[in-house]
Amino acid sequence: GGEGGGGEGGGGTLQCEPCETTEQDGKELELLEEHLYELTLIKKNLDLYVRHLMRKALSSSITPALIERLKRDPSRVLLIVDYKAKVLPGRNRETQTEAYGKKGKSLWGATAIRWDQESGDCEVLNFRIVCDDSTQTWFHTLNEIGVTLDELLAEWSTAKCFDLLSDGAGNFTCTALMTSLPRCFSSRKLQIREHVISEVGDGKNLTDTDFQQVQRSLDQAKAGGGSVTNAQEILDALQAFPTAGTLNTGIDLGNRSQEPKAEPKPYSGLDSIYHREYEYDSAGNFTGVRLRQFFRLGGGRVVA
Repeated sequence: GGEGGGGEGGGGTLQCEPCETTEQDGKELELLEEHLYELTLIKKNLDLYVRHLMRKALSSSITPALIERLKRDPSRVLLIVDYKAKVLPGRNRETQTEAYGKKGKSLWGATAIRWDQESGDCEVLNFRIVCDDSTQTWFHTLNEIGVTLDELLAEWSTAKCFDLLSDGAGNFTCTALMTSLPRCFSSRKLQIREHVISEVGDGKNLTDTDFQQVQRSLDQAKAGGGSVTNAQEILDALQAFPTAGTLNTGIDLGNRSQEPKAEPKPYSGLDSIYHREYEYDSAGNFTGVRLRQFFRLGGGRVVA
């Protein structure tokens, strides 16, 4: 009893050696599982960071490459698109929640670029579309693109095919927009050839510059006693202080009765696809989209 620790004078508790070993093994296994989980997260984050670095390195070549292609085809147009983050002039704005959550204003910007063979230089048009609906879903974006195309064709009737440059917001990258774009263009007897998604802060300088002019126009309207509480008033302010080479219009989505109740099944891994090249047969019929993770890098894979 004394030797075992549980008898007279021992004062201890009996515990067999296998039980102690099992308990220790369990703690070590739990610790190893924690390390494995941490390593998995590290691997994922490193992979995302490496991909970001590759896209960043390629991003400076995107716009020049797209513009270079315009020189070979005067019917081709590059569209750089984005939403203006804050519509109202800063010093006259309500809180962000009040101004956008409650009133729901949005301002879409699109910069169209084509090559002018006579001048040997690019020709640029800016489009601004205001709306009292700020829920920037793929359906909202698709309608903005459609109105942009209608306005553009009124100015550039010879335009036939388009490249699209946008940021990586979900309304631009989702499966629903990718599958809807060919029909949006073909219904106007046009083709979309490429959709390139740029890194944050890259590729949209021209559109961002026009947004700065929008801000100045709205500031001038407010300084003169004007009101910019809805889409019509914002449109009136932009028209009152016009900018050369710019077209202003508005869009009314109503109650969105035509918006599908459910989106198409998301294509697996699409959020990491930054280059979508739309393909057509010899008769001009859309056949599929070639997906690449990086701009014009590798053969990619085609989905119908």
